[in-house]
Amino acid sequence: RVGILDLADRTLASINQASPQALAPCRVELLHAMAAAQPQFTMDVYGEKPFLLDTIQRIYSDNGRGDGAPTLDGMKVWASMQPVIAGATGNPNQWEVNPLLQALAVPALATLVASRKEITDQMEHFYALGAEGAQRPLWVKIRTPGKSDALLRSWKTSTWGSVHYALLAMFAPSLEKANIVFDRGRALHEAAMVALSLESYRDATGHYPDNLAALSPRYLPVSPIDYSTGGPLRYKLAGGRPLLYGLGKEGRDDGGVWPDKKIYWPSIPDTGDWVLYPPVEANSN
Repeated sequence: RVGILDLADRTLASINQASPQALAPCRVELLHAMAAAQPQFTMDVYGEKPFLLDTIQRIYSDNGRGDGAPTLDGMKVWASMQPVIAGATGNPNQWEVNPLLQALAVPALATLVASRKEITDQMEHFYALGAEGAQRPLWVKIRTPGKSDALLRSWKTSTWGSVHYALLAMFAPSLEKANIVFDRGRALHEAAMVALSLESYRDATGHYPDNLAALSPRYLPVSPIDYSTGGPLRYKLAGGRPLLYGLGKEGRDDGGVWPDKKIYWPSIPDTGDWVLYPPVEANSN
């Protein structure tokens, strides 16, 4: 969903930069459609949760009280999803043809991995932290690690966590990274809207405005913000055309200078400004 919107925003921004009058006949309709699409940039943090619940259901027994242990059939499912646990050879067929492995592995794993209740409780805690973290603005997320990702790292990097919570370590998503992708898409989307609005202002007045505040409320409902700092989005004319940018992680205004290094646009750079419009083509790959 966000990927499709992101592609649409990049395409519109590129067309607007190359030939602004090409969009003039439909610019108002485009802005209305883009405003209506803004809620799409709110991430559903629970999107992968049904998959994890289904995986737990398939791997664990159920004692009727919300608890249980890994079963033989469940370990076969797990082996098919993560072949390396099928045996030292990493061959998923090893699980099926080695009765000794089957006889020993399930009781051993039951003593090492979390029970059904514990793994479910940890999963619920993880998603609660993710939902809490999703409420943080982007300028906080890029500077302060989220609690859900800290928990995920503890499962992946600690010896105990990587075994005891192996199921979650393998399959739980990085909610914080996904949230940042959504927020970054929102920033790019709104910058494209600002760029179109600037062209509408120029069509009406014969010139670009001195500042973005002049676009509100006629062309935009509110003045746009810089999602990398929480302050106002920066705007200037470069070569007679609009340049829109945020201050990036440093929070310092470098005049709209994109870092002179290979970095995937529109990622937020560690140094230099976060240019949002026009699209940065040179460092896109």
